[in-house]
Amino acid sequence: MISISAPIYDPLGVVRIQDAPASDITTVRRRVNRQRTLDGGVVVNDGGFAHGDRDLRITWRPKSSAEYAAVQRLVRLYPQLIVSTREGVFRCSPSSLETRSGEATLSLLVINKME
Repeated sequence: MISISAPIYDPLGVVRIQDAPASDITTVRRRVNRQRTLDGGVVVNDGGFAHGDRDLRITWRPKSSAEYAAVQRLVRLYPQLIVSTREGVFRCSPSSLETRSGEATLSLLVINKME
């Protein structure tokens, strides 16, 4: 279960959805790159991990058109949303919302994990 809410008080600003197994909410990345060197080796630069490098891709089957409209309203009105998952609570910027064949997908750029 995932909760998506407005960052400020909004009586209509919270939606709880049941994410599908196709959702990608657990992928983590490190700030790492690899450079080839002239001697045939490589140098790896590792800047560590930051939640802000993560993307959340939530896929679900809306229970009704009202549920989809509620998520769509949040994406249209707010540049940032609060997203609660089993991993924690994140401040995110919505990137896209689409629906295809009865399945909806919400893409979010994580700004930070709220402590």
